[in-house]
Amino acid sequence: TLLNRRILSIKSTDKKIDETKNTATTFLQGLVTSNLLTPPTLPRAYYDSDTDTETSNVGEENDNHFYSVRSTCFLDNRGRAITDALLWKVHNSYFLDVPNDNDTADTILQHLNQYKLRRSKVEIADVSNQVYSHAIYGTRYVGPAPSTPNFDLLAAVDPRHPSLGLRCLSFGDEVEAHVRKHDFSQMFEFDEQQVFLSSSSPNANGDADVITSSAFPSAQGSYELIRRLSGIAEGSELSGKTALECNQEWLNAVSFVKGCYLGQELTARSHFTGAIRKRIMPLFLLDQTTQVPFHWRRQQARLRQDDAHAVDVDNNAAHVLPTLTASEAGAIMALLCGQQIAPSIGIAATPDANGDGSSNSAQEQEQKQKMDERFLALTDQIVNNVKAGSKLVDGESGKTLGEVVSAPVAGTTVLLAQLRLENILPKKSWKVTNKVKIQDADGEEVMRDLRCLPYFPLWWPRRLDERTGKEKEDDQS
Repeated sequence: TLLNRRILSIKSTDKKIDETKNTATTFLQGLVTSNLLTPPTLPRAYYDSDTDTETSNVGEENDNHFYSVRSTCFLDNRGRAITDALLWKVHNSYFLDVPNDNDTADTILQHLNQYKLRRSKVEIADVSNQVYSHAIYGTRYVGPAPSTPNFDLLAAVDPRHPSLGLRCLSFGDEVEAHVRKHDFSQMFEFDEQQVFLSSSSPNANGDADVITSSAFPSAQGSYELIRRLSGIAEGSELSGKTALECNQEWLNAVSFVKGCYLGQELTARSHFTGAIRKRIMPLFLLDQTTQVPFHWRRQQARLRQDDAHAVDVDNNAAHVLPTLTASEAGAIMALLCGQQIAPSIGIAATPDANGDGSSNSAQEQEQKQKMDERFLALTDQIVNNVKAGSKLVDGESGKTLGEVVSAPVAGTTVLLAQLRLENILPKKSWKVTNKVKIQDADGEEVMRDLRCLPYFPLWWPRRLDERTGKEKEDDQS
C-alpha cells in the first residue's frame, strides 16, 4: 500500500450524460497533457543493446472495457509541471492517483477547483479515506490486467512502463455501493466464478487469491527505491520544470495531437521547434576508491572498439552511458553494499581462486568487511548531505552538471537529478574517471571527490539526438 498518495474523484453530475458528452472528460481534457478522447497508449518496446533488437514486454491492448488507466501530467498557465498522476477512468467517473509529497495533492485539488466553472457539471472530492493505492512490483502481468467480478479492486499494468509493475485501487466499505460496483452489473453479464487474469500468467487462480485479498501491507515498502532505480520522478519533483524535461512524453503522459489545454504552448513549442537541454536521469554516487561497475566500463570499451572500426551506431549504444533495468541497477546497488546477488539476475559476485565466489582467506574477509563498512559510511554521508536542490558540480572545471530532484533513500546512493545533457551525452563530455563535488542549495560545498555514474533507464528511447535532447525520428539523419 502506498501511504504517500491520495485519491481524488472527478465525476459528472449531468443526469443526461452519455459516453460522447461526458462532462468529467470535457473538464479534465483541458487540464491534463494526455488525450482522454483516445485509448491509453501502450508503453514503448525496449531496446536490448546486447542483441541489437527491440522487444515488447507488453501484450495486446488491454481489452478490459470496464475501466482504464493512463499516465498524465498537470501544468500551470506558464506550461510548467505541477505534478504527474495516474488517471483511472471508471465508467463516467475518474479517480486521480496523485503523489502527496509536499502537499502536492492539496495543490492539485485547489487547481481543479480553480478551473471548475459554475456551468461545469462535475463533482470534485478527496476520497483518500475510501479508495487506496497499491503497487505490486514485477513484470509478470504483461497481458490484460486482472480484475475481479465484484470490482472491489481495480488493477492494471503501470501505464508508464510495465517494468514498474502492477498498479491497483481498492475500495473500502465506506464507498457507496454504486461506486464499488461501478454499475457494471447492469451493463455486462458475469460468471461469478470468473476472474480475469492474463492468459500468459501461470497459476492464475492462485495469483488472483493473493491480489484480490484485502491483506495489503500498510507500508511504503521499497517503492521509493524502485522508482529511483527506474528513473521515475513524481509529484513535487516535477514542479517548475517542463513536461519534457521530466520525460513525461516517454512515459505516455503527453499527447502532441490533442486540442488546447492549459500549458500546451510551451510543451508543443519545446517538442516541435525547441531543444531539451536538461532531463531527469538516475545516477549512482560513489567514492573515488570504489571500482566503477562493469556496465560503465563495458560501454566505454564498446565505444573504443566502434571508433577503431569506424562503426556508426545509431542508438543509445553510441553514447558512453549504459542502459539498465531497475533490477540491474538494484543488483549493482546491492553488490556495492556487499550483498550476494542470485545468478538469475545476471550479476554475480567476483569469484575467488576457488571459482565459486567464496573466500576461505581470513585476510580477504577482513578486507571485504572494511570495504563494506566504508561504503555503508559513504551511504550515510550521502543520505545526510545530498538533498533535493543540491548541485552536482564538476570537480575539475567547476561547471554545474545538474541538480538533485530526488534524494537517495537510506542505505543507498542512487538518486534522480536533472542533468545538463551537453555534459553527459557527447562521447568526450563524460568519463568514467570523473570527479564531482556536491553543493547545497546555497552554494556551500558539502561533499567532494565523488564519482557520478548516470545511466539510461529501460524506457528511454533507443535513438536519442544529443543536439536536441529528443528522440530521433525515423527520417532524421
